[in-house]
Amino acid sequence: ADSETARSRLQDVREEFHRRFGTASQAVVSVPGRIEIGGNHTDHNHGQVLAAAVNPDMIAAFAPLSAPRMEVYSRQYATLFTVEYNPLTPQPEEIGTTPALMRGIVAGFQQNGLRVGGVQAVVDSGIGVGSGLSSSAAFEVLVGTMLAVLYNENSVPAEHLARIGRDAENYYFGKPCGLMDQLSCALGGLLHIDFRNPEIPRWEHVPNPLNAAGYTLAIVNTGSSHDDLTEAYAAIPREMHRVAQALGYSVLREVPFEAFRRKIPVLRQALGDRPVLRALHFFQENQRVTQQVAALQAGDVATFLEAVQASGNSSFKYLQNVMVPSTPEHQPLAVALAIAEQWTTRNGGACRVHGGGFAGTILAIISQVKQDDFVEEFNTIFGTGSVLLPQIRDVGAVVITLE
Repeated sequence: ADSETARSRLQDVREEFHRRFGTASQAVVSVPGRIEIGGNHTDHNHGQVLAAAVNPDMIAAFAPLSAPRMEVYSRQYATLFTVEYNPLTPQPEEIGTTPALMRGIVAGFQQNGLRVGGVQAVVDSGIGVGSGLSSSAAFEVLVGTMLAVLYNENSVPAEHLARIGRDAENYYFGKPCGLMDQLSCALGGLLHIDFRNPEIPRWEHVPNPLNAAGYTLAIVNTGSSHDDLTEAYAAIPREMHRVAQALGYSVLREVPFEAFRRKIPVLRQALGDRPVLRALHFFQENQRVTQQVAALQAGDVATFLEAVQASGNSSFKYLQNVMVPSTPEHQPLAVALAIAEQWTTRNGGACRVHGGGFAGTILAIISQVKQDDFVEEFNTIFGTGSVLLPQIRDVGAVVITLE
């Protein structure tokens, strides 16, 4: 049934392309969503993360266009987004919009000495906005893959596509982010990524023993919005950087923990308590990723789940990205985590904040035999359809050549 659904969706997007543009598409690209399993807010301070591509994906039927512009029709938004390639500098009126990402990726290709040309595409997304699966990163990798296929012999490395997408999101869209989301979407699989050198991150695929051990992934969408939370997100790397700079370094990954610990009284006086707590989270969370990877490689699921739960508790207590201080009456993530922790304590598993936090989703790792009970309980609390049970997808961005 799933393969039939996939074939039907593929055919639908090809037919939509023909209706919209009056010609046949040349190929279809599929890019997965992503989840974060370990390393909450560590990448921007050159730390480690554990992330995975998942099967909800974004697809596009596409073909070259002779004019120097990109036309992307979104089936979900029923909107045609058009970007002319002159100029390719950031446009203030596009901040926070889809055209900003399109323009930024074309510019990134040019700046990296890659060829560009016109593109027409129809996009169908199975990655819901606000689902916590990084629809923005998937779209960035999708646009880059289309340019790579049409004008660069599909020879642009996944890491380069990810970096171009990140830069578009940072400098054109106006949202500070690291490289984890884009790398996960581009590479696929369960990934350990080390950002000690952020421009040349080291990564490795990690074995996934969860299914064999009787566990499945669950994403709970609390229905809360990420709108107007850019400053809350930006404050986390900013405060971590301020701690590092106060100690004479650029990022926390460079700081010896003992040097930080000895200076806590001075740091509290100079910066306040929250930056100190967030730095403490970084040091512990970065080490936890190492523990998680070692546990997965050894097939030690119990130790891995303990580390996942410890990650969630650290985000709640030290990183403090579970609620927005200005609206204490609204704490949907805290409610979801509290209930999920009680549930996993009774039935096995673990839970944690998912992604940036403050709103949106949590990640739970739950018993397969109890997953229907989990879905029913959380649908009752957060509404029908609030629980997604994704599977880890082994491949990242992939191109399907049409006959």
